[in-house]
Amino acid sequence: MSPSCHLKISKDVLQIHSEHYKSTEQLQDGATLVVGAGDSGVQILSEISKTNTPVYFSGNTNITSLPQEILGKTLWWWFHKVGFLTANKYSWIGKMLSKTGQPVIGTDVKTLFKKENITCVGRTLDANAQSITFEKQEVGDIKNIVWATGFKPNFSWIDGIELDESNYPKNYRGVSKTIDGLYFLGLPWLYTRGSATLGGVQRDAKYLNTYLFKKETKKALSPHSSLFYWIYFL
Repeated sequence: MSPSCHLKISKDVLQIHSEHYKSTEQLQDGATLVVGAGDSGVQILSEISKTNTPVYFSGNTNITSLPQEILGKTLWWWFHKVGFLTANKYSWIGKMLSKTGQPVIGTDVKTLFKKENITCVGRTLDANAQSITFEKQEVGDIKNIVWATGFKPNFSWIDGIELDESNYPKNYRGVSKTIDGLYFLGLPWLYTRGSATLGGVQRDAKYLNTYLFKKETKKALSPHSSLFYWIYFL
């Protein structure tokens, strides 16, 4: 997902999405712009800054960052311990957590932004063949751009689906509210903050497994099913 102004940028500038970024060897000589303040953005920014070439950063600099370990325990251990990953989105703590931004994990962003070869330029506003305009300045020496701008959900290929304000399917714990027989797993905040993680998806899968078993059992024992008549006349 890149802003529309990327189409105005000179073809001499290498543009790559973070999805396809592997290493600094992919980049041309010269200054690089990294756009995006998530984990991928700051990690790529950190790696490119180690080459000592000029790097511009476009994005929010007011980021919360957390270390990978605290007091000898992994951050995920603490998240489980205090219930951050298991609080459901309908609870008080779940509603509070769902409104807060995702912290950057494992990168000290405040120290990173202070590096001499990194210039923070604010949001990307517009561009043309000669330069790119940001909130804080206009820059004309950029040779590479890494768009770490994330992904936008797209469920338009499912006929009749209704989406919520975040463009995700309306559902309760993975059960579609609008299409019978349609189920979801792995969506952000499907039920808890951990729903989109490998460690948390199992709870949602277990719930759906139980839900489907009860649904099929109820259907099988309904007066209109062949199994009902078989049991009844037995």
